[in-house]
Amino acid sequence: VAYKYENLVQDKANTLKEITNQLGLEYSDIMLDHVKTARGRYIKTPSAEQVVKETYTSAVYLFEGYSELLPDLDGMLGKWVRRLGYPRVSFK
Repeated sequence: VAYKYENLVQDKANTLKEITNQLGLEYSDIMLDHVKTARGRYIKTPSAEQVVKETYTSAVYLFEGYSELLPDLDGMLGKWVRRLGYPRVSFK
């Protein structure tokens, strides 16, 4: 299942409904409050602090700032950039 993070940030409910539909799962409004669910669990991963944060927009299109450091990114990920409808970014 491929989806854009930007879609999740902008329209969480509908994006989650699309994802669960593609996976053949039932959607539930409880999915909208991942923070409450995460705080009720023991999470032992390097990203544990991020898991309990609200969905944030600071990562939207963040990759554009790394174009000079990633000259071959288009060769590796270009098909996904186009498939997901991201704007064309020059990685040269």
